Formats: sequence, C-alpha cells, structure tokens
Amino acid sequence: MKTIIFASNNKDKISQIKKYFPNYNVVGLREYGIDIDIPEDADTFEGNACFKAKTIHDMTGECVLADDSGICIDYFEGWPGVHTHRFLGENSTEHQRNQYILEKMKNLSGEDRTCRIVCVIAVAKNGKVKSYKGEYISRIATKEFGENTFGFDDIVEFRNDPTKNLACLNDEEKLKINARSLALQQAIRALEK
Repeated sequence: MKTIIFASNNKDKISQIKKYFPNYNVVGLREYGIDIDIPEDADTFEGNACFKAKTIHDMTGECVLADDSGICIDYFEGWPGVHTHRFLGENSTEHQRNQYILEKMKNLSGEDRTCRIVCVIAVAKNGKVKSYKGEYISRIATKEFGENTFGFDDIVEFRNDPTKNLACLNDEEKLKINARSLALQQAIRALEK
C-alpha cells in the first residue's frame, strides 16, 4: 500500500483524509516521524498549502498532501481569509473565533452575511506540486448551534437555511458538500491518473 503523508498534526483532518484514500496508507507528520512547524505566511490559501506540501515532499520524497483553509466573509472583503486560524492569536479556540465573528456581524442581515468556506489541497509528487480548490458558499448564522462541530460549522448555515447549519449535518452529509471534500475529490482524480 502506497504511503501519503498529510502535512498536518490535526487528528480530525487526518481522520477525514483517510476516509478519502482507503487504498493508501495516510499518515500525519508525527506518525511519519516528522517534528516540524511549517510557517503559513503566504498571502493565499494556495501559497500556504503548496509551500507545506513541497517542504515535506523535499524532505521525504513521498507523495504529500497539504491543505490550507478558512472562511471568507464577503461584507468584510474576504476577512479573515488566510488569517482564519490566527486572527485572534495562535492559542484562540474555535469557539472564541466563532463568537468574535458573530459579535462583529450582529447588526448585519440577509445578503450582508454571505461567506465562502475555502479549502485548497496541494499535492506534491515526483518533484511537482499542484493545487485544487473547493468552496462552500453560504451565510453566517446569527448564533452557534449544532452538535457535530468542526471549525466554523456551527456558525455557517446549510444552504442558506437559518434553521440549520453545517454542525447539524452528520459526517457523511458533510463529506458530500464541504470545501475540503470538493478539493479532495479533485486531488483524488489527479492521483489516480
């Protein structure tokens, strides 16, 4: 079974990636024996994902997947974008970031609440790097709710329905529509060629 390194130590992401690649041995950085903190200081999701994938591929020679993702709020011209996971500092929690966004948007309604969740998957293989982008377009909810939380799922509406958000969906339902899934589907097709 061929190995794919996923350039992350995020257990939830690694678990999700494994579901997409049942015919590969998908391992995270620590599992592979790599202890490195790769900076994410590019101006784009593509830049961050490609840099991570290339860095690990150059170190190992293995096929490497890397991602960068975030939420882009249209009213704020795409903020927080590539700074999604750091706009409140490196140690902030998902809940703290979600609450900050809800408070910042409390006086906005309707189309002023539109957003895009963006995920870019980079694949480094045989010395080359390519990237694949997925987007989920919706609106920011007015409060956090739902049980199946991950990232911003509990503040992003499902298909612009204010009574339901992404955290109300089960894993199987999420896998059909979320931005990471859309990017991964393109990456899978590229790897299988």
